[in-house]
Formats: sequence, structure tokens, C-alpha cells
Amino acid sequence: MDPDILWNHLLPAALRWLNIVSKNWIKANKQVQENYPLNYRYGFVPSIFVSASLTDMYSINTALGKSKTKKFIQIVESDYFHNEQNITRKSMTANDFFDYCKIDYIAGQRRDYHVDKPLSGREMYQHYADGRDEGLLQIDPNSPQEFSDWLDSKHPKRTMGGHPWEIKRGGNTTHISLYVSRPTYGGGFKITLAGTALGRLKETICMFLALYEAKIPIAIADPDNIRKRLLGQDNIGLIPCYESLHRGNQLFHEEYAVFDVLYFDDLGRYKTRIKPFITWLPLPILKPKPS
Repeated sequence: MDPDILWNHLLPAALRWLNIVSKNWIKANKQVQENYPLNYRYGFVPSIFVSASLTDMYSINTALGKSKTKKFIQIVESDYFHNEQNITRKSMTANDFFDYCKIDYIAGQRRDYHVDKPLSGREMYQHYADGRDEGLLQIDPNSPQEFSDWLDSKHPKRTMGGHPWEIKRGGNTTHISLYVSRPTYGGGFKITLAGTALGRLKETICMFLALYEAKIPIAIADPDNIRKRLLGQDNIGLIPCYESLHRGNQLFHEEYAVFDVLYFDDLGRYKTRIKPFITWLPLPILKPKPS
């Protein structure tokens, strides 16, 4: 549409609306509440209603399988992650880290992602990780002291600006990382898997379970919320049609337990069925400034 025609339509309409608000702002707000387009609003709905209606929608439970889903939930409910001995180790070398990687690459293998199993963990890391290792591949692989110094940025081979923990490539929200960090209390090393994007969560959980079965210390980022997602106790966020779905979950406060989003129009013929269960976020109140 020609910009002049568009503005010639919008400006008079905006002035008429401002006139309505100035005359009776309470009535104007009632009109907004009743008539504001739902596909322009923010809200959230329990994911169980969406998954039960949109049966073609990707389901992490179905992808993961009943056995692994149940196993992971049991681990979270056992308070495993609250025991430091389960998630930290006293000493670590670069080769120890690469051994973790090998277990993860094999356990998280996808049909469209071939893993050459005879390779060592170090070789797998060289092939499948991000590639910007910040000097990790250049230190003595069997030296606990060198790994410790490298982690603490004291080793001369340590560089900055890379992604040494990104063991499976992806976008800035869709990769999988295996972090090594210092525990909040005490010494040693904390090892944490992170890959919460819906399309990578199955891989990440499978990786965690493989390391857990190997009886070596391992944590996973945000285990309580992953449990919520597996139990269908989370919410699906609804965002305006003009917003991007990318990072859309970040538009919601963490208390709403929103990890995935869609548009209201994506509900299709199930809009009427699901609408009673949607919690809409408040619209702003329109009130003229005192003259």
C-alpha cells in the first residue's frame, strides 16, 4: 500500500480513538478488553491441552520413549542433583572430558547424524564439536594440573572468544554443550550438559542417561523444568503474530514455565476448544494524563 494512503487512513483513525479515550477512558478500556484481537495478545496455556489437540505436534515424551522418560523423572525426584558427589569430581584431565564426549556422541546419535564409533573421544571432539576450543586440544591431555590451569585461564595455551563446551553444533539456542565449571562450594569440577531447545532435548537427555549409567559424575541444566516438560506440567506461550518465534519463550517470566511458543492462529480449528484454558496477560490500561 502507498505510504500516503496508509497514513491518511491511520492518522484520522488514531485521532478518533484518542477522542474516545479522552471522553470516557473506562468505556474505552472495556472496548479494548472485549475486542482486542487474540492473535495480537500474549498468553499461555497448559501444554497438555495443546498436545492433546494438535496430535501432529512434536512430543518430547514420544520421541524419548516411555522407559527413558520414566527413568529421567525418577532421577530428578530422587534428589540426585542435590548431592554434590553425583555431579562433581575431584580431579579431571582433558582426556577425561573427551571420554565424556565420546559417550555423549554415541548416546545422542541421530538418524541424520552419523557418528564414527571407533574414533577416540578426542577425535570425536575434533570432528563434531564447534571447533573453537580455546586451546583445549593443545594442552597435555593427561595432566590434571594443565586442565585445571586451562579451566582457570592460567594456562598459556588458553585463548578466549571460542566455544570449547559446544560439543554438538547448532544455532545460539539450538546447540548442545557439556560445561566444566568450578562448584559453588568446595573444590573439584562440575560437569553439566545443556541443550534445552525442544529439538535437542531428546539428545541431551539421552546423553545424560548414558553418563548416569556409566556411573560418572554428571549434571544437566534445569532438571526440574525438564521434568515438568516430560510430565506435561509446563505451559505453551502464545505470542502476537508480529513477533518472532525465535527466543519467544524469553518474553515470559520464568514463573509461567513457558519453554515453547506458538501463535494463536496455529491452534487452527482447536481455538474454541483450547481458548477457555488460556491465561491472557493483562493489556495496558489507557488513561489520559490530567490536563
